[in-house]
Amino acid sequence: MAYVIADSDRTAAEGEWFLNTAATSKEDNYFSEAIVRELSLSYCIDEDRLYAIGYSLGSMYTYEIACQLNHRFAAVASFAGTMPVSPQTCNLYGSMAVM
Repeated sequence: MAYVIADSDRTAAEGEWFLNTAATSKEDNYFSEAIVRELSLSYCIDEDRLYAIGYSLGSMYTYEIACQLNHRFAAVASFAGTMPVSPQTCNLYGSMAVM
């Protein structure tokens, strides 16, 4: 078994991601889906077993993934972060495992 880990080598000076706290902000979600698409072309990935893990601000984004990209990800694990999205903007369909 092998794990594909998509990690960023960017520094803060090279740009930052947007926390999608506004219901209309979808840039990070589109970017995350594009990463999954690109990695799926290069590696044999079981798309039913995609997991997102985040720490601090990345932790907050894992909750965004749980709410907005639950059709792509099977589970999320969040370290040292809170859920930035309100229940009104969470589009959870089905179930989502959260650790």
